[in-house]
This record gives sequence, structure tokens and C-alpha cells, in this order.
Amino acid sequence: MDFDLLTAIIEAFKQFQQALPPGSRSSITDFSIWVNTQHYTQSTGNSSGHDDIIGSDDIDVELGKLIIFLNRYARLLIRKGLADFPELINEDFTYLYTLMAAESMTKIQLIEKNVHEKPGGLEVIKRLLKHGLMAEKDDTHDKRSKRVFLTEKGRAAFFSSVVQMGKVSKLIGGQLTADEKKQLFTLLKKLEDFHNPIFLTEKGATLDVLLHKLSPL
Repeated sequence: MDFDLLTAIIEAFKQFQQALPPGSRSSITDFSIWVNTQHYTQSTGNSSGHDDIIGSDDIDVELGKLIIFLNRYARLLIRKGLADFPELINEDFTYLYTLMAAESMTKIQLIEKNVHEKPGGLEVIKRLLKHGLMAEKDDTHDKRSKRVFLTEKGRAAFFSSVVQMGKVSKLIGGQLTADEKKQLFTLLKKLEDFHNPIFLTEKGATLDVLLHKLSPL
């Protein structure tokens, strides 16, 4: 048995416990993420120039800020990836991607799948219809609704741009290892599972009402 390694793990776990807010719960996944974060902080000299020290009172603010920044980085990369496809911009590709998995969808379904507000989503659909990448037809179950579907031109645009978007996806993942990407996916999926029902059914709720949905840690 490698007692030096075991001693190092025990010492790391002590530091991890000390870094936790009083009374909070943790799991082996939390510990592994903390270890990876410590390793990255100690091994890299690169810095974004943003504050790296996060106190327990600031973690929610800093987390929100980083998510916003990462969204902006991703949008810049997507813009580069779609530079050779003038009929597509950031949101357009995700609409094509969503419709690839369905024969057709109502406009509202497509907009909600892409986590858009209705006005912005309708603008995307209008643009895709104008470029002939998407077409619409009457909904047989609801005469007031229209269903949209990909045209052959739309499918061709999707397959032509998917290679570039694959490159974008790799860049968004940065230098995370395969295990780190799995850990990040698990955490982001947990956030998605919390926010999506709110987006779909409680858009009008106040912040105070939504805060009551947070389970105590």
C-alpha cells in the first residue's frame, strides 16, 4: 500500500472539509471537483484577470458572473464557426439542431426547446423561413398554430456547418480532462433541471418566490 498517497488524500480531505461552509453537506463528487480545482490553481500560471479568491458569501455572485462570461466566450466562438455561413447566426444553428431530431414542431415548442423568450424566438424562426432553411404548415390539432420543419436546404446547412460547430464545442470545453467534462456536465445538468421548469411554467414569478424553491444545503 502506498501510505504516502493515503496520507496525502487524508490531508487533502481535511483541507476540503475546512473549506466548506459550516453545516453544509458534501459528496465524493464534490471532493473530486475540489481536488481538481486545487490542482489547476496550483499548476497553471494563466489567469483571466478576474478575481480568483471567492469567499463563502460571494460564491453565488462569482458563479453567476462566470456563467455569464462563459456564455459570451461561447457566442464569440460560435460566430467564428459560422463565419462561412451567412444565413446562420448564433441562435439559428441551435434551432436547426433541435428540428433535426423532430419531424416538425410548433413554433412555441421550438422556441421553448431553445430557451428563448417568444419575441426573440419568433425573430429567429422568421429569419430561417426567409432564407428557406425552414418551412411551416398548419397544425392539424390546433388551427391557430403553425408547425415548422426543416427543408432540404435547412438539412444541408446543418450538415455543412456541423463540422465547424464540433470544433467550437471542443474549444468551449477548453483544457478540461474527460473526467472534468463529465463532472461539469453533471453539475450543469443539475442546474438545467432546476431552471428549465421555472422557465417553462413560472416566468412571471418574483425572485423572492423563486428563492423559496432552493432546498437548504
